[in-house]
Amino acid sequence: MRSEFKPRTIACRNKRGELVSEPHVVLEVWKDYFQDLLEGRDETDAPQDDPVEQDFIKDEDNPPPSIKEVTLAIKKIKTTRSAGPDNIPSELLKVDEPVLVDALHKILVKIWESEKLPTEWEVGSICPIFKKADQLECRNYRGITLLNTAYKIFSNLLFARLQPHTERVIGNYQCGFRPPKIYCRSNSYSETNFGEN
Repeated sequence: MRSEFKPRTIACRNKRGELVSEPHVVLEVWKDYFQDLLEGRDETDAPQDDPVEQDFIKDEDNPPPSIKEVTLAIKKIKTTRSAGPDNIPSELLKVDEPVLVDALHKILVKIWESEKLPTEWEVGSICPIFKKADQLECRNYRGITLLNTAYKIFSNLLFARLQPHTERVIGNYQCGFRPPKIYCRSNSYSETNFGEN
């Protein structure tokens, strides 16, 4: 059994490289670091790709999610993951209790029809995970964001709906971003070359 996570806010370095140890200052440094990183003000900015031609999906092709779709989206949620700000473990929704599925279905249909996410779903808890080097430097951590469980289910539902449309748009050079069952020409070339050696 795993031990409970205990966050450490002992000390870190601010932007000027000064060591800070007061808990509220340490939290402010972390907040500023992730805010800069997520808003693209980091020195490791990647170049922007060329815009992609958009292929819009008509509204009549997108009815509200069915109970079956919601059930499948729930089944795709990974278990043994930390709960997000809602503190709902994914295992709770995987119990396959019809009352829970029905209640979640009603919520998702309402969101689908209003085209507006609940404000609670716009919040995530960022947890810094140490990578390497100096533990006092914020840039030596990667952040993972813990999201609300119901939002993850909604995301799975959207992903399942969008996936067939993306197959028409994504080129063969994007094999790494496609499901394993899709066989790309570049994979076939690599396998041929490796097989000859």
